Amino acid sequence: MLLRDQDLYNAISSGSLRIDHLPPLSAHDWHAMASPVQPASLDLRIGRIYLPGVAAAELGSVQNPLRGWSLHTGHTAVVVTREVLHLPHDLAAIGFPPSSVSSQGLLMTNPGHVDPGYEGPLRFTVINMGKESYPLQEGAPIVTLLLFRLASNAYRAWPDRGNPQGRQPTEEEISKLSADFVDVEKRASAIAQRTLWTAGIGATVVAGAVSLVLGWVGGVSDLRTKVAELESKLGVATLQRTVQDLDSRLKTVEQSQPARKTL
Repeated sequence: MLLRDQDLYNAISSGSLRIDHLPPLSAHDWHAMASPVQPASLDLRIGRIYLPGVAAAELGSVQNPLRGWSLHTGHTAVVVTREVLHLPHDLAAIGFPPSSVSSQGLLMTNPGHVDPGYEGPLRFTVINMGKESYPLQEGAPIVTLLLFRLASNAYRAWPDRGNPQGRQPTEEEISKLSADFVDVEKRASAIAQRTLWTAGIGATVVAGAVSLVLGWVGGVSDLRTKVAELESKLGVATLQRTVQDLDSRLKTVEQSQPARKTL
């Protein structure tokens, strides 16, 4: 049976469903728009944020997680929920990103089933597939849970099978992920180099151009647009027009000269 809002409220209020760090559900706000309890679901929020490729002890590392981060296009992060679940042996859950999250291009790679008896926070690997940076912020909704009551307790629940309870990610686990899932920086660098070499600009200028593109790439909505802006800043279009103008003038001068007589 899928638990509806009143079922969720009763289970949480009575303690039969324990969720640590859940906002208090008073009689005046538990059914409001911003309540974690929705008509037939429960919203969980961002707690800690971890970044692949970050050195130990730096911001975003396992030892020093972030509470807020602007996730650039194509970049990856690991998010752990603030709430800690303590599911009884007769409740299971299914998690997925709410529409307010997925509609902005945030891809969650590992939502899914939560077994009866599970205890701990939930964690997800997220990738920003949108055109703009996505603001990951502690306390913002990140996953919607559908909770189902079983006809009876699971014969062997999650901990009874020797499974570990939920925990924070380890440095080894984080290091297996790619910080830039779609290689945005490499693609931007290649675009800049191709464009500038085609325009006849030398290697020194290309190196500077690549640096400029990489400085912008975090918030780009269209790499081609940014390359066009880069061409404008470097005067590529102006240079081409100047060369064409000089060539035209030279032809005009040549045509105006009297023809030489041949012997």
